[in-house]
Amino acid sequence: MVRESIYKRYIPAVVTPEHKNDSAWWFVFSSNKLLVKVKGEAIEILFAKSLEELCLKAVQEHYLGMLDGHPCYSAELVEGAPIPEGMGLQELRPLFELLGYDMFLLAGKALQIVNWDQTHRYCGRCGSETITKAEERAKVCPKCGFMSFPRLSPAIIVAVVK
Repeated sequence: MVRESIYKRYIPAVVTPEHKNDSAWWFVFSSNKLLVKVKGEAIEILFAKSLEELCLKAVQEHYLGMLDGHPCYSAELVEGAPIPEGMGLQELRPLFELLGYDMFLLAGKALQIVNWDQTHRYCGRCGSETITKAEERAKVCPKCGFMSFPRLSPAIIVAVVK
């Protein structure tokens, strides 16, 4: 089965668009678990104009780009934040068949960005607090100038036939 590439519908980006009034896809994590809407057996990614609209507070938000004309963000919930009714935290891997391929790919990318943000808040060279660059996905140490970038881990499965 040949699948159409997600990149015909998804445009990756780092700089948040100026008009942030559109409803967006929110990939929100707490302890490496994805916050989803639960409707019986169905699971949905959060879709709202802001996290405040969903009564959620984030430590950090990261713009991921546009999917089908809607912005996408990753975010880490404040530790101990209450989970609104009708939502739940789920491990990502078991959600593969429930989210659909494209949403699962974006959720995986979002989780990697959140993990990178968590582990690079301080400089690996001198220990100073880092600053997130606005124009690219990077953390910069204001003291020693060290820059760190996220390590995204793509995966591929290949079957050698001959």
